Amino acid sequence: MMNPQVEEAKSSVDSFELPCGYLDPDGNLHTDVEVREMTGEEEEILAAKNMPVIKKLNKILARCTDAIGTFRDGLDIERIIPDLTQGDRVYLLFAIRRASLGNDMPLFIKCPQCEQESHVVVDLSELEVKKMADPKVRVYTETLPKTKKTVVMKVLTGRGEEAISKAAQTGKDIISFAILTRIESMDGRPASVRDLKTLPLADRNFLRDVWEDHEGGIDTEIKVTCAQCEHEFDTNLSVGDAGFFNPLAALKNWKKKSSS
Repeated sequence: MMNPQVEEAKSSVDSFELPCGYLDPDGNLHTDVEVREMTGEEEEILAAKNMPVIKKLNKILARCTDAIGTFRDGLDIERIIPDLTQGDRVYLLFAIRRASLGNDMPLFIKCPQCEQESHVVVDLSELEVKKMADPKVRVYTETLPKTKKTVVMKVLTGRGEEAISKAAQTGKDIISFAILTRIESMDGRPASVRDLKTLPLADRNFLRDVWEDHEGGIDTEIKVTCAQCEHEFDTNLSVGDAGFFNPLAALKNWKKKSSS
């Protein structure tokens, strides 16, 4: 992980296994996926100024995914992508990045202790993948510990992500709305943002812990060690990091910055 170099890009088509999988209308689970490298077409989509982020990601995921289980038709893939779980969608983005540019990703970090900046190289193939405990169970019931309310919850999909993205544009009640997208009902009736805002913090934290246990995905939190003071700390990888889509340019910028 600490190697200062980045491997040569290995553009290809590659196969992966989703941590949750697509559950089709007949109840069949599809976990095997084939992805292809990104091209300039997808890079232009990323750079588009007049397109919402979720729409960009849906287009890239659909264009770079050649198969999901037995589904290979492009229109089928495009239809399935928004119905994939959030964990699968993040995993799929990392899979496409690996097929396009290899496993090595430069990460630029600022130490919280000495506040010095340095860079490490993360091997994306070593990130922990958490399988969904029961991939055919997408709706489940829980009892809140403080208020004892009965909550029917659902696994977040791309459609829920889109709803959260739209709500975020208002800048209001974002956290409560993000919780709401995972709730089917509360005490037998549809829940509202107001219902979520009036819940005790203990119940809200419980809901977050519950879906962490139920939903699969890729763990993007990693441990890094500061090259200056050797302090070890946790940080998260993101598709928005400088080294995700253009690692060589990110490294050149870092070398220029560190030598100045």
